[in-house]
Amino acid sequence: MRESRAKKMVRKAGRLTRLYIAFVFFLSLPACKPPPAPSSAAVAFKKEVRDNIEKLSPFFAEALPKGNGKAVEAALTRACVAAEEQGMPFSCSIAILDKNGISVTSISPRKLSQGVDYSHYKSITKSLREKRIVHARLFLQDGTRIFAVSSPLMKDGRLVGLLVLGYFSTEVRRNWGLTEEEFLEIDFNN
Repeated sequence: MRESRAKKMVRKAGRLTRLYIAFVFFLSLPACKPPPAPSSAAVAFKKEVRDNIEKLSPFFAEALPKGNGKAVEAALTRACVAAEEQGMPFSCSIAILDKNGISVTSISPRKLSQGVDYSHYKSITKSLREKRIVHARLFLQDGTRIFAVSSPLMKDGRLVGLLVLGYFSTEVRRNWGLTEEEFLEIDFNN
């Protein structure tokens, strides 16, 4: 008994489909590998950032809800003095933003500032919206690269503002050996 031409085509198509599925499966195997472990530089830098967040957050979570900029500025000064007295001064710029993304106070190696509106920065709005740590690479007007990490400040379960830590990329590279690509891959939330 002879098969019809249509049945032969269906059988041939079935073999091609199985071959195609096997080929796709074979190509997808490398994609199933777990991501590589973070480098020792990434682990050390993440620890530095998380330690700074843990040290600084309580100072500002208390002062921000009162709406008193002078109290927030005094808390920043106290935190910096305490860190220096312990022989571990902060190696980053520190900015305290209100819940709208407006700088209440900040201190950096370049200058003290306040009242700057950061609400249009994607990383700031994302951190405010999601109430989680968000990091980004930013550029100053002169082209200097800054690694910024923003962490929500919570008081009684409510978002009261953000703590933003800014690190010069050149110092991060020199002090921790961390590359820009490694910085962008770090998950500061766990």
